[in-house]
Parts: sequence; C-alpha cells; structure tokens
Amino acid sequence: MVVDEPIRILHEVAGLGNGGVETFLMNVYRNIDRSKIQFDFILSHDWNINLYEDEIKSLGGKIYYLPEGYKQFYSFYRFLKNHPEYKVVHSHRGAFGSFYLFTSWFAGVGNRIAHAHTSSAVRKSKARWVRFLRPFLNIVSTKRFSCGQEAGLWMYGKSNFEVLNNSIDISSFRHFDKRDEIRDMLGVETDELLFGHVGRFAEEKNHVFIIDVFKAIHDNNNKTKLLLIGDGHLRPFIENKVRLLGLNDAVIFLRNRDDVNLLLTAIDMVLFPSLFEGLSFAMLEMQASSLRILASDSIPKEVNITGEVYFKSLEDSPNDWAETALELSNYSKNDVDIDSMYKKGFDVRNNVKRLENYYLSCVNNE
Repeated sequence: MVVDEPIRILHEVAGLGNGGVETFLMNVYRNIDRSKIQFDFILSHDWNINLYEDEIKSLGGKIYYLPEGYKQFYSFYRFLKNHPEYKVVHSHRGAFGSFYLFTSWFAGVGNRIAHAHTSSAVRKSKARWVRFLRPFLNIVSTKRFSCGQEAGLWMYGKSNFEVLNNSIDISSFRHFDKRDEIRDMLGVETDELLFGHVGRFAEEKNHVFIIDVFKAIHDNNNKTKLLLIGDGHLRPFIENKVRLLGLNDAVIFLRNRDDVNLLLTAIDMVLFPSLFEGLSFAMLEMQASSLRILASDSIPKEVNITGEVYFKSLEDSPNDWAETALELSNYSKNDVDIDSMYKKGFDVRNNVKRLENYYLSCVNNE
C-alpha cells in the first residue's frame, strides 16, 4: 500500500509516565514505520508527568489533554468531530476505556481498539467495575488486544481477543560491560549482593512486603543492598519504613529513570511480590538483562520466558521469602536463556509489524 501521508492513530491513555502502557507504546512508536503511521496521544488525566513529551514531538507525534471532570467525554466528542483525520482510536484504559470507545463510536470513528494491560485489580471496587463494564467494552470495541492470555480472559471474558505480547528491544538490555561502572555509581561494593525492584510506589507493587523481605535478607547477610527504582504516592511511606528499620545505608532509592537498561546490569537478584500484574514490562526487561526473579504466584505464569522466574505465595512469611531469595541468588547470568525471548516473540519488532499491518488494514477498509 502506498501512503502519501502517514495515517494518524489516536492513543487514549491516562498519562505519559513510566508505566507499562507507556513503555509498550513508546517501544512500538520508536520502531514503527513512521512514513506510513504516526502516533498521537490524548491524555485523560494531567498528572504533570510527561516523560516522553520531547521524544514524541521529535518523532512527529502530537499530545492533547482532556479536561478533568464531568465535561471530559463531551470534550472528547468535540475533539473527535473537529479531527476527522482520526479513523482509529486505540484505548489503553482497560474496562474504563469503554466510555472513551463509546464516545468514539458516537463521534463516528469506525475503528475502536480496546487494549488490556493487566490481568487483575487490587481494589475490589475496581474489580466490580471491570465485571460490570466488560459487556459494554466488548460491544463498543471493534478490536480487542491483550498483553497475555490471562489478561484477555480477565478483561473480555470469552469474547474474541488477540494476544499482543508486551515486547521490548532486547538488545538494549545487554550492557554487562557497564556493571562495575554502575555499581560504583550506586555505591555498591564488588562483594555485595544487590537485590532490586523496578516499579511505581503503589499498593499493587507491594513495596511494604519487599522491605520486610529485604530486612530478613539483610539480617542474615549484611553484605546485601536493595535498589528501588520508581516514583509514586507511597514512596514517602516506604522511605520512612526504611528509616524506622535502620536500613538507610542498605536501601538505595532512585526516581524514574531513562537508563533502567543500564541500572539493571548492577543487580544480582530481583524481588517482585506484586499483588497483581499483567505481562509485566519490568519483568521482561529484567529477564532480558539475564536476571533471576523471585515473584508472587499471583503474577501470570506466562511471564516466565527464560525459565528464571520463580513463583512464591504471598502467604509465605518474609523470612521464607528471604531464605528462598538468598538460595536463588547463587546463579550465573551466562546460563540464562535469552534466545527464548526472541523465539517466543518478545522482541518489539514482532509486534510492530503486526500492529502496522492492522492499522493499515483499518484505513483500507474505510
């Protein structure tokens, strides 16, 4: 197909921080053929966190903001009527995206994509909303993607959906020559064992449990440290907990970073006791960095691509987790099967071509 001007896809997202949704979109956007397809973004929440604004604009994308409050959907409707160039709206808000996709249908947009990025909900009230909105979402969407099989069943039930693996640029996480440099920058000694976690400080990431586990680890072996990368409303609470436990010198806090691929080279073992996840980008990135992960058994097992993700119940005590983590920390990164990530379609280039073909087919069928 010859495209004189690139078709513009409107992605409806909550914000542009460093979460999994944003990571997915930017991985695809950087690699898609932008002479054929351009991405624009409309944000339903202005959280004053827009890590990708400069990059999006440099790639040719546009960013729009919807007002907060009850006028939001009317504003979205007016926006779509004033921008008939958008033939495709791709929503990344889960079940709540049904409202935006309904508005898109009402405004005459023929291609309305729902995308599920998680397989559960930490709050019972949110879970009830998902079950309530699921039939509506299936009706107003013309295409349904999910990050994994479990996420699709959770969001869409038995309705048809297509699994589009969360995917990353695997090669960008192979920087083992930087390990000593990064550890020196962090203040981690050569003989110290560095545990790590990457994720926003929110209830579902279970940082309280991470700290309890690390306290048990550090009591057993004082040549250990913990690296926590991320931001979020619970960060001050976790920082205070670290102070109260006397772990200030052993726990390293870093805010949102754009060099996580380098920072991961410094880590020896990952703690990931999330209450729920979809097919976690962070866990994919960690596996691409040849890291072993101790994760909660509430996380979809399909995330275990390399065979180096070990699952443990959150009903087990922090002491049990600490004992298991120390046992698992004795391994060689050279033995981690990275080729399996390529073979199973977790390199971003696989998804890019599939999405590119789908977007173009939407326009062809108009």
